[in-house]
Amino acid sequence: MPTNRTIYTNASILTPRGVVDGCSFSVTGNLIEDVQPSAAVSPNREDATVVDLAGRFVLPGFVDAHTHLLMLGQSLQKVQLRSAKTVEEIQSTLRTARAENPDAPRILGTSWLYSALDGQEPTRQLLDAAVPDIPVYLDANDLHSVWVNSAALAELGVTSDTADPLGGSITRDPDSGEATGMLLETAAQQIVWPALARQATDADRDSWLDSAISHYLASGVTSAVDMAVGEDDLQAFLRA
Repeated sequence: MPTNRTIYTNASILTPRGVVDGCSFSVTGNLIEDVQPSAAVSPNREDATVVDLAGRFVLPGFVDAHTHLLMLGQSLQKVQLRSAKTVEEIQSTLRTARAENPDAPRILGTSWLYSALDGQEPTRQLLDAAVPDIPVYLDANDLHSVWVNSAALAELGVTSDTADPLGGSITRDPDSGEATGMLLETAAQQIVWPALARQATDADRDSWLDSAISHYLASGVTSAVDMAVGEDDLQAFLRA
């Protein structure tokens, strides 16, 4: 009778000696056992389940040694803008997101590229033209700045009198001094991110963690090291 042992045959396996073709390996529980030529394995073994990999490549799982799990999971649920090549495409994507989520209190997007602006400055007015009625927060692709609309500036309480934090800046109109809609470096980290974190619930954080883990497993990542575990992160890990 078959046991919990599974033998995988006809695989190309990455080993410490390099890639070895036409091999088999057996797994009992969570333990990978011997590697041997597939020709040595009987396809009708009664003590194990035999799976033919038909030449597929097998390698160890990846380890992400520096990650932020909840941030990753949240970013996966945001409006994705990396593929937008123009301002018009960014605006169109935001309009679609607004139409598809009419009850959303705000729109969160990520990964927009400066090259899509073709030399234009990222201003609140460009975002207001797409979504004027609720706050819009868009993380840049490098995660070092956030582009927001007028409603978001109002939600954040950012005015011409708001001081720049040490190590960051709120871009301003040179004539009026009003915020233009870009918050750079620590202005994003100390003004935008904490404000949005206060809006999140435990259910949100649990959903982000689930998204991050599902994404990792689908990509072959089997271990991860979170580099900035706060109390909210820890409680999400414990609930999971």
